[in-house]
Amino acid sequence: AERPAPVLAIGALMPLMLDGLPQPIADAIVERQLTRPGRFAARYGVPSVAISDPEFRADSRPGGAARLWRGGTWINTNWWLVHGLRRHGFAAEADAIAQASRELVAGHGFREYYNPLTGEPGGAESFGWSTLVIDM
Repeated sequence: AERPAPVLAIGALMPLMLDGLPQPIADAIVERQLTRPGRFAARYGVPSVAISDPEFRADSRPGGAARLWRGGTWINTNWWLVHGLRRHGFAAEADAIAQASRELVAGHGFREYYNPLTGEPGGAESFGWSTLVIDM
């Protein structure tokens, strides 16, 4: 229906994975979304929902109820973004995400996800896809 998604989620950044993405569009995604304060710029990787979005939850268990993919940092999505950013000439941004990801895993092990503001781990322990940090 060509309507914007009701939640500003990490999918807004995923066109960076496309080889044929025109550079002006890649530039706009990085400038307007990835590095813009209040959007996806976080200390510990890239949150799954923009920090400014009303659905953002740094802690995926507010009140004890799981709310996955509402703001946590996931190593697998960081991995995709790191590779996409490098593909489009954003080495410094990719390096920053890779470094934050390495810090998370070094400090807390291979966890399912992490709090993008504090780095605290969440979800399952020994979570396989967090091993992607090795390929960043």
